[in-house]
Amino acid sequence: MWNRLKRIVALAAPPPEHFPERLVLELGGEAIAEIAVKAIDFPWTYGRLLDTSKFERYRPYFTDASSWPDDDQELDQLCSEVKLKGGFHLRCLTTGARFTDVVLNQEDEVVWFRCRPEAGV
Repeated sequence: MWNRLKRIVALAAPPPEHFPERLVLELGGEAIAEIAVKAIDFPWTYGRLLDTSKFERYRPYFTDASSWPDDDQELDQLCSEVKLKGGFHLRCLTTGARFTDVVLNQEDEVVWFRCRPEAGV
């Protein structure tokens, strides 16, 4: 049953024919991290963070929101900053294509995410 549902969803919204091998995670036009794409199991894409120096500041944002502590001012400020800057986007290093509605999960250097092509591009 589950496999049948996955096929129905995949038929309704097929993955792009070509998905970038390298992406940049951006916030407000600033590169936060580079991601090397390793595999795609639509709608999820799996990859590895290549440079986490700037990403470390935002790592708490990409944890399960249900585990966030109450009244954490640093986390509240981080969330406000992300919202103020328009949220995270992904940009293809080869074509420059942009992707929005980024839902990114992470564990150490491994990431899995979903997104959609930016409208009007």
